[in-house]
Amino acid sequence: MFTSAGRSLALRALSSAAPSTAARIAPVTLRALPIRTAPVSRSFTVSSWNQSTATEGEKKKKKKKPAAKKKKAAPKKKKVAKKPLTPEQKEKNEIRDLKTRALLNGPSLLPETSWAVYLAENPASGESTLVEKVKQLSSSFKTISDLELNRLKNIAASNKDANQDTRRDWVESFPPEVIYTANLARRRLAKKLDKSRVYVIHDERLPKRTGNAYTAFVKSRYSNSGGSPTENFKAVAQEWKDLSEHEKSQYKDAAATSSAEIGAAMKELRVKGEAYWKAKKAEAKAAKKSS
Repeated sequence: MFTSAGRSLALRALSSAAPSTAARIAPVTLRALPIRTAPVSRSFTVSSWNQSTATEGEKKKKKKKPAAKKKKAAPKKKKVAKKPLTPEQKEKNEIRDLKTRALLNGPSLLPETSWAVYLAENPASGESTLVEKVKQLSSSFKTISDLELNRLKNIAASNKDANQDTRRDWVESFPPEVIYTANLARRRLAKKLDKSRVYVIHDERLPKRTGNAYTAFVKSRYSNSGGSPTENFKAVAQEWKDLSEHEKSQYKDAAATSSAEIGAAMKELRVKGEAYWKAKKAEAKAAKKSS
């Protein structure tokens, strides 16, 4: 191997002996150098502090809208305490309620007498008052012919039959309990208003009181007896007196049983009638509230 001094001498000899520039360029052996990789570039991240500073200006530019003011709830109206009713007001309300239950506005009926038919066929007209017209018709009615009177009577009889059907249909348009409470209301009204007569509604569906033991005995005996009514009643009354207590007991027991059954049936009708009118009041109240 050459020493370092020998290598230097050899190089100088070669350089001095080269005739031209091209000759002086000696082939150089290239050695592969290790490639140094470029450092990986790190992505630039903005910290929260940087973000806040960057958008601070934008926030200053955008002013917040003022929050809408909440509407105050309307104050609740205080319920005014109702004044207690006076005795007169209570009485007035009770009478009004009884009139409603009494079903005073019945069906429209046809005239049932010849005089009523005559009035209907000759209504009041012109300037004369109703009283004057009735007086005039009363005078003329007395002078009509027998033929005309018979015609009016026939119409009245036909109207009476038609009215029976009308009444029955009207009565049956209500439940039995409503007719029962209507009759109770009519009796109470007559008492409160000092009426001497009570017009009750006849309904075959309502239970009928059979009376006491003596009434039951009279009914069982009266149909089997002949003669005048006065004689029959006297005979039946004497026969009742002649009965022993054991013989009377069967009529008393039957009357007590019948009375208990009828009493229970009427109590049920009263309860149902009250429920009916209570429901009617609730319906009227709801309809008034919705309107």
